[in-house]
Amino acid sequence: MQSEQVGFSREYLIKHCPTRKVNSDANSAALHLHQLFAALCFASRKMARMKKRYFDDIKDGEHLHCQPVVMTQEAIIDFGKNFDPQPFHIDEKAASESLFGGLVASSLHTLSACTRVVVEAQGNVAILSGIGMHEAKMFNPVRPNDVLSVDARWTELKRSRSKPDRGFASIKCKVTNQRKEPIIEYGYRYLIACRNFVMP
Repeated sequence: MQSEQVGFSREYLIKHCPTRKVNSDANSAALHLHQLFAALCFASRKMARMKKRYFDDIKDGEHLHCQPVVMTQEAIIDFGKNFDPQPFHIDEKAASESLFGGLVASSLHTLSACTRVVVEAQGNVAILSGIGMHEAKMFNPVRPNDVLSVDARWTELKRSRSKPDRGFASIKCKVTNQRKEPIIEYGYRYLIACRNFVMP
């Protein structure tokens, strides 16, 4: 199974997103936006080809087949600089003198990267809205070049009593690294359309 890289090369972006010019001297913030655009393009094209699934089609305990996530050092530093600039996320020397003894990924980066592969694994589900998240529990840090596996399953399915054309569902996730060490556990809560859904 091919690993899902967190980020796209400049060559990939030029090939697949030709309307977005990627210069060789682009700064990391601009490149991050190009990467996000490419990821959204890829995910939307993939889901558009899939058959629509409704609340009625989802089974409690159903497993989602998520791609592995490779957390590169470059991605860890870039995310940290843009969104969570703690020294142990962005500076190798400072990180070596920290409690972690080396560079580690922001937990927000880990959650974001795992969210992407979970959303791709959902397929074309008729999600109306996210309505919350389950508590995130973190166990071990993510270090450069760690490969994360996401065990994600649908659970807590419940049709709405007041509006039976929609239902509530959760996806619970357990993330481990290549050494089978637990990394994070968390979950998403969704409102999903049933087959008889009527737009208000």
